[in-house]
Amino acid sequence: MEGVHGAGSGTPRAVGVQVTGRLSGKTYTVLLQNSSKSEVILTAGAIGTPQLLMLSGIGPRDHLQAKKIKVVADSPDVGKHIVENPSTRVYIGSPSPVEVSLIQSVGIDPSGTYFEELSSPQKSPIVVVTQKVAKPRSSGEIRLLTLNADDNPQVTFNYFKDSVDMQTCVSGANTLEEVLLTSSFSPFITVFQPMPSGGIVAAPNRRNPLLKPTGLVSP
Repeated sequence: MEGVHGAGSGTPRAVGVQVTGRLSGKTYTVLLQNSSKSEVILTAGAIGTPQLLMLSGIGPRDHLQAKKIKVVADSPDVGKHIVENPSTRVYIGSPSPVEVSLIQSVGIDPSGTYFEELSSPQKSPIVVVTQKVAKPRSSGEIRLLTLNADDNPQVTFNYFKDSVDMQTCVSGANTLEEVLLTSSFSPFITVFQPMPSGGIVAAPNRRNPLLKPTGLVSP
């Protein structure tokens, strides 16, 4: 899908979209009604939205020109400032099945934390505890690889580019350990081997090989 632009007033304006059928392969153009209240709302997610904007000629001029895309609007911030939340999970066996609980709604809560899944009545023989960096300082960018909207763009998240994010993640992992060693958790945990004295510390020479700053994802 790509945007269709009009410039009757001198300022580019989205007046419709072009949609290609996955089965037929045919491209259809859908135009807005001639009304001041008509508009095109692009809601394709954090990755798909900037991808479609750039394919439609809205984005950083140098990148669009390098891809031979006609520049409709030079907007350097399109595709920039993308943020992903690093997280750590601990899986521990439980002597009795435990129920997933607490999360009663999805989306962004007042603290800014994003929840993808609701709690469920299903029970599991494994205790799963997760910590996540809710507001990371590190940010990356999205760039086009091809001119096909069905192809994945290049996404560079720059995990832990800001050292504060690593410190936060390490602190969260240590907090997980402290929580799991409390008496409140002991009835639900079969075996948990605590970390050596000093807990988890940042070790740049050990963590770097595990990180890939660039990857391909599906919108």
